Amino acid sequence: MIGYYAHSQGYGHCSYAQLLARELNEKLIIFTDSDFPFDDSCTVVHLENEDLNGNELYLENCMIPNYLHHNPVGLKKIQRRSRDILNAVIHNDISLMLIDVSVEVATLCRVSSIPYAYRRMPGNRNDTPHLEAYRGAVFLYAFYPKSCEHPDVPEWIKEKTIYLGFIAALDVKSNLERPIEADLILEKSILVIQGKGGNNFDRTKITELIQSFPDHYIKTAGSFNDVPTAVNYEHLGFVDDLSRYIAQSEIIFSACGSSTVSLLLQNKRKFICMPQVRPFEEQDCISQFLVDNELAVLLKGNDFQKAVADLKGLNPEISQEFEPRTMKEFSLECTRYLQVLTQSKTKEQIVETY
Repeated sequence: MIGYYAHSQGYGHCSYAQLLARELNEKLIIFTDSDFPFDDSCTVVHLENEDLNGNELYLENCMIPNYLHHNPVGLKKIQRRSRDILNAVIHNDISLMLIDVSVEVATLCRVSSIPYAYRRMPGNRNDTPHLEAYRGAVFLYAFYPKSCEHPDVPEWIKEKTIYLGFIAALDVKSNLERPIEADLILEKSILVIQGKGGNNFDRTKITELIQSFPDHYIKTAGSFNDVPTAVNYEHLGFVDDLSRYIAQSEIIFSACGSSTVSLLLQNKRKFICMPQVRPFEEQDCISQFLVDNELAVLLKGNDFQKAVADLKGLNPEISQEFEPRTMKEFSLECTRYLQVLTQSKTKEQIVETY
């Protein structure tokens, strides 16, 4: 049995967990405190969150260890959360945990003698907590190509990482994998996409975009805290079939989260990228990869007209090497590791086989 811990920041982590669950079926159990709408077929252990609630202790000289990011003291719900993870691991005889992502859960697994693999996100994650989580993992995995790697990542981390490329994404809300729609692109149509993990394309920018293209019909999809009102503007929120809107839109502006980029590439669409502020330069790293490979152009400031002109100057064809893959390869890799783990009797055998 395999466990998959999915972080609750945005919906991308849970989307990947669900994709893998569809490949492994009853062999996978998902752990999360997210409100993500999983398929009924998924087995999910719903955890309490780690948010501070005023009941934690503030003790003088009790500092966070340098191998952790978030470690409040005396918070009962985190104690219950850790208990629930360990109880589920033991009860379901989980032999491997996939951690997407949390250095704290990685630490819990390691001190509890649970083998874990750790998902690497794009960007420059060379801080001590991440490095120690990487060291303790049996292997690392990344849902992006090796060519998307940050230049400062040490070689030993690259050597330990399984690069799976971009993974064919789910429509964010309904989580339905759909074929590319054959709808005709609507002329003078603009789509702006932002994920749930926090954003900086706000009401002011939307208003400026509307003013820059008064003869276009503009739609926003995803998480926008405050939106304007205009005759040529519609806010969709989280839609049931984002691929349909992608297929119909002439021009697309989008944030650069891994799952959103995968969905756009899956639909064979180049776009204007708007990297959102994230820790460790995550979306900036993906954005640079996309621009370098002419898969997208970068929105600089609020120069929407220039960005659209640059986009129209790109060859619309997307090379096969950049097309997202399915989760099948990773499911086979996980199954292979479990076989190694159960069949090998010595450390030397495991190292030689894997």
